[in-house]
Amino acid sequence: MPRNKKFLDHTRWDWRNYAGVISNVLAQGNHLICWAIAFIRATEALFNIGRRLEQQRSFSIQHLVNNVPLGKFGLENTQTLGDFIQQNGLVDEAECSYRLVNETCVHVDPITETIDGVAIINTVDDVDLARLVVRHPVVGVLPLWDDLDYHRGGIYNPGSLEHGNLQYHAVLIVGFDVDDFGNYYWIIQNSWGRRWGVEGFGMIHRERIRGRRSLFTRVFYAEKNGYHRKKRSRRRFVC
Repeated sequence: MPRNKKFLDHTRWDWRNYAGVISNVLAQGNHLICWAIAFIRATEALFNIGRRLEQQRSFSIQHLVNNVPLGKFGLENTQTLGDFIQQNGLVDEAECSYRLVNETCVHVDPITETIDGVAIINTVDDVDLARLVVRHPVVGVLPLWDDLDYHRGGIYNPGSLEHGNLQYHAVLIVGFDVDDFGNYYWIIQNSWGRRWGVEGFGMIHRERIRGRRSLFTRVFYAEKNGYHRKKRSRRRFVC
């Protein structure tokens, strides 16, 4: 992870303050596609940082759902996602629109975008992660605790960090903050619709001291030479 000293003292960051970086909240329903939604949203953000609104890129979630090999619980090997995109590229949303179901899209010379790879962090330290999120949004993987589904407000912190036989859930990490009582938290965009959290966004406990165990078990994101770009507008923008 990046170790630029100027990021050491950041306590607040929110990519929703930058016009066009964070796209709209979606609802995955009963489909195991959180990984595709979060990854596409993170990749769109990477490409759209520094772009004017009329130049924004929008990539197809459905194309990944249709083509990336999955296991019983969805994406079980993140590397298969990276391998597929490096071989086939990302397709524009207009070429294969979001339908939720596994349905073949008809492409006639589709517009594609390449990436250089998918970075995967299997040992997550929240201090280093904050430096990374300041650069661009990333995908964070959380154990699927039972009460996460009922989160509506406040800072979510599970009663136990033990994962056991829990399944896992991918979200988009868009920023971080600290409340008036000194409690640090991540800001995430979920894929459970606007009724979850606050309009689809939630606050998740964040560790401030290096070496303490993060709630995120894994982080991954697209890498592209020349991205991210210089930030432009700080006008608040929440889809």
